Parts: sequence; structure tokens; C-alpha cells
Amino acid sequence: MRTKVVIIGSGPSGLLLGQLLTNAGIDNVIVDRVGKDHILSRVRAGVLEEGTVGLVDRAGVGERLHREGLPHDGFSLAFDGRDHRIDLFDLTGGKRVMVYGQTELTRDLIERRERDGAGKSDAGAGHLDEEGEQEDDDEDAADEGVGEEGDEAFAPGGVEAAEVLGAHEGGEVGVGADGAGNQGWL
Repeated sequence: MRTKVVIIGSGPSGLLLGQLLTNAGIDNVIVDRVGKDHILSRVRAGVLEEGTVGLVDRAGVGERLHREGLPHDGFSLAFDGRDHRIDLFDLTGGKRVMVYGQTELTRDLIERRERDGAGKSDAGAGHLDEEGEQEDDDEDAADEGVGEEGDEAFAPGGVEAAEVLGAHEGGEVGVGADGAGNQGWL
């Protein structure tokens, strides 16, 4: 079996795309060159635009964002000894941003993906268990991945990237959602 979509990069963009595809019934797998702990330890921007918040809701992972995030309608600039309020809500016809750390959004998306079991493989000759280990004798199916020896590639479902890509035969469509973080690895 060939995975429909392989997403390279497990930051907020890759994870959100993966969740939207999963919700639409499109088989996908997300891989990254670094581990989950590293991904969740990176401090990222904390302002999400209204369109992104809408996509997070559509993906079904916006509950904590709305509970803990802070709606933000504008900002102030201080000059000439005075504070000048810029009311973005009024200037944009009622749009606002949400102050919610992208690291927290990443955490929400990973937790949802793990809860749903998205990205787990049962393809080809080999089956990967919850820890990403080969369950039968055909270990070659998992050794056809990408990256260099020693890379600890991360798939948010808990499986190493080389194993995932080998079992999913590389995918029909590849999406780069990693900024520049995985360029050397690919």
C-alpha cells in the first residue's frame, strides 16, 4: 500500500495539514529529522491569525486554544510621549488574532494525532507496532527510508521516519512543511 501524502516537517503547519487530511479520510504520514521532545521544546511565535484559528477549529483541535488563548484586537504604539491605540478589530471589520503559543498548538496537534493513531503503518510486507518495530521477519521493508545513518527522524505517531517511509513506499504526494529545517536531511 502506498500512502497518499507524506508531509516533511512536524511543526504547526505540517501537523495541521496532516490533521485536516486525516479528518477528510486521506491517508498521510508526517516525518521530521528531530524527535518529539525537541519539537515540543522549541519556542515559537505566539500569535495566530483568524484564518489559522478557523483551520484549527476545522481540524477539531481548537478547544484548549479557545479556553487558554487570549483574543487580541489591536496594539499600542508609544511615541511623542503618548500611547496611540491601533484598533485592528475595528480597522479590519471585526477580525482579531489569538495569542496562543505555536508550541502549544503543536502539542495539541501531536496529542490528537497520537490519540487518533494517525500515521501508523499496516502497509506492505511489514507491519509496525506502536513502538515502530517490525512485527514480522521482513525487516527490509522498513530500511528503505531516507536520511543518513544515525538520524533520529520523528513521526508524530511515534514511528521513526525511515521505517514509516519504507513501509508506506514513499507516498504518492510529498509536501514540504518544514521551513528550512529538514533540507539537509532530505
